Amino acid sequence: MLDNIVKKRVDSKKPREEGLTYVTDKLNPTNKENLELISPFVDVVKINGALPLLASDSSIVKKIKFYHDLEIRVSAGSILAEYAIIQNSFDRYAKEASELGFDILEIGENMVN
Repeated sequence: MLDNIVKKRVDSKKPREEGLTYVTDKLNPTNKENLELISPFVDVVKINGALPLLASDSSIVKKIKFYHDLEIRVSAGSILAEYAIIQNSFDRYAKEASELGFDILEIGENMVN
């Protein structure tokens, strides 16, 4: 539907430098069919909160691979970085997150100054 209009949009091709679409995954079961449909318009998925601390590494790797297969980058939420900073373990966190396949480590100031 309206393919000729959508194909001419500047933001219709990845990787985009502007006009990024960033969505949150709260570790709910993913509807593969729906995500495949919208994946051309999703640039980054953030795995929300501290949930990756509760899930097994293998389930996080599987979820990250699912997104990577759809050409979607994956971000770890800022709460994980803040927790690692409080625990004086940021370097370890960054290394382990990279090994799991995270592309982006979000850093915020929700819990720390």
